[in-house]
Amino acid sequence: MWKIAHMNEAIESTQRRSIAIDVSVVIPALNVAETIGQQLDALVHQDFIGDWEVIVADNGSTDATRAVVETFAGRLPSLRIIDASARKGVNHARNAGTRVARGRLVLYCDGDDIVFPNWVSEMTAALHTHDAIGGRVHRFGRPGVKVAFDPVTFNSTFLSYPFGANCGVKRDIWLRLGGFNEDYDGRAGDEVEFFWRLQLAGYGLGHAPDAIVRYRLPAKHDIKKSFRNGREAVRLYRDFRESGYPGPNVGALRGWARIISRAPLALISATRRSMWLRMVARHLGRAVGSIKYRHMLL
Repeated sequence: MWKIAHMNEAIESTQRRSIAIDVSVVIPALNVAETIGQQLDALVHQDFIGDWEVIVADNGSTDATRAVVETFAGRLPSLRIIDASARKGVNHARNAGTRVARGRLVLYCDGDDIVFPNWVSEMTAALHTHDAIGGRVHRFGRPGVKVAFDPVTFNSTFLSYPFGANCGVKRDIWLRLGGFNEDYDGRAGDEVEFFWRLQLAGYGLGHAPDAIVRYRLPAKHDIKKSFRNGREAVRLYRDFRESGYPGPNVGALRGWARIISRAPLALISATRRSMWLRMVARHLGRAVGSIKYRHMLL
């Protein structure tokens, strides 16, 4: 199983920390200059009473992300921006931020979303009774998409997991697990792998229903993302099949049949065409992943 490369460094860092605080908020960031100010402003207005800090883990931004973050110095408790560019990927940034975190509890959000004013309070309260937690997301940002609240995501055939944009874990458990798997670089499955592994290690995952993040959708559906989701589903199957994850092999056959039967509908409207293309991309991703990861999952 995954172990972060600098585990000894992380343990030594823990031993060196002379000032323990309650909560660390870690924000992995890559070229989010246009949006991270909204997220940091939302953190400025939290109702949490306690000692906490905010760590922005810059994964190699080439825009003005760092400059925007620096304008919040003095407005946020113990705000730090650290260099997390040694390796590309959201999990590397999460690990880099968590490694230097002083909080016993670590919360994760993204630089292009907006947390509700009670987010830190609700997440912290939930982490006092659970090993790890996930909140809800309120989707926004794409014209024509209805408002929706998403809870912790449940997979009916295996284990649940929270969104990476709204989750948290006790730092000592993060250490015991060896951190987030940096081979999952954030294109798909990055938080899924960690929270599945956490539960298989005997730790509990809870839900903080009142800890809400406004989750920014991209301007349009990303066909590439559907392809990556399909491809990385094979990696998850490879890594967890011995733990009981069955993978959607049977459903995949029905899926290809659905693609063929619905092809004519793709000509009716742009919306139907987009849905059909995402379905095709997801199944093609599985085919490519089956070759890449040497496990058949079509």
